[in-house]
Amino acid sequence: MTDLVIVVSGQTYERESIQKWLDSNHQTCPKTRQTLTHLSLAPNFALRNLILQWCEKNKFELPKKDANVDADSSSTEHKEEIDVLVKNLSSCHLEVQRKAEMKIRLLSKEYPDNRITIASSDGIPPLVQLLS
Repeated sequence: MTDLVIVVSGQTYERESIQKWLDSNHQTCPKTRQTLTHLSLAPNFALRNLILQWCEKNKFELPKKDANVDADSSSTEHKEEIDVLVKNLSSCHLEVQRKAEMKIRLLSKEYPDNRITIASSDGIPPLVQLLS
């Protein structure tokens, strides 16, 4: 419980869990079932700090994650998905393009290493074209 995020409905989740939910094409809050108007995740620093204070007070140590392993695996894990999304940016259907752009934006925001994967998949030119 060290990477807590808030979804637009106001509920807090562990980033990895809610990201899996969103990656499964769910666009509702798992708890409230409210439709999520956007899929941005905001860090919940307040709750994280409360948990860390409690752990310190009670001499409880949270397990540590290896950040480098997570970054490498997330980039590799999303490679195939990014390739498909980049192809969808050139779709003749506007809704397919919008969904691909939204998902690429989310992946690049949540996992900055994916920006390299997006660029190496030739994703920049179609993104620029959508903006013009």
